[in-house]
Amino acid sequence: MGIVNRNGALWMATGVDNSGLYSGLSQAEGRIDQFGAHIGNVGNQIAKLTGIGFGVAGLKAFGSEIINVRGEMQMLESSFEVLLGGKGVSGFMSEMKQFAVDSPLSLTSVGDAAQMLLAFGVEADKVMPVVKQLGDVSMGNTGKFQSLALAFSQMTSAGKVLTNDLRQMATAGFNPLGEIARTTGRSIQQVTEQMDKGQITVDMIANAFATATSEGGKFYGMTQKQ
Repeated sequence: MGIVNRNGALWMATGVDNSGLYSGLSQAEGRIDQFGAHIGNVGNQIAKLTGIGFGVAGLKAFGSEIINVRGEMQMLESSFEVLLGGKGVSGFMSEMKQFAVDSPLSLTSVGDAAQMLLAFGVEADKVMPVVKQLGDVSMGNTGKFQSLALAFSQMTSAGKVLTNDLRQMATAGFNPLGEIARTTGRSIQQVTEQMDKGQITVDMIANAFATATSEGGKFYGMTQKQ
């Protein structure tokens, strides 16, 4: 069985004309090139809309990231099923996801803070309001956000205001005593004296976060601004 050249086409001894095969391969290569160009065009359109550059490799990475986020969401949902006792999980998750979208904070950071607050005894219906307040006070800074969440959780768990918790909050950029002084018309010295006497309560600190992030407060709408 041999191979002969006949009018530019390869023929096998069986009489099968392979010119169609090579023509099909050429067409396939052309379509692959077209697809690559299309992917590149999609990447360019995304870049125009988002400012993020995508090539073929970039789109693959983008797809992988979507898969990672889906897996992360499933794990978060499972954990909140347990922490919330299966009640109101869907609404809680929706509000948490929306806040992550509206802020510079990642879904992981927001989820971790919410889990910590729940685990340390913050009531479920107060968790997301507190998370949003912490986000505003931290101005979207992940490190400060996590530090504030820990200090707030520890304070709630202890049921009293400890100096270490206040120091941790101040280091993260927020002094609740200063906010209490602002809203009560007292001097910071007077409020500090109250603290020394054990007269500053957990509710007063929680209210300081609320007023500081409400309209008229120093940190009002700060997460969205960032």
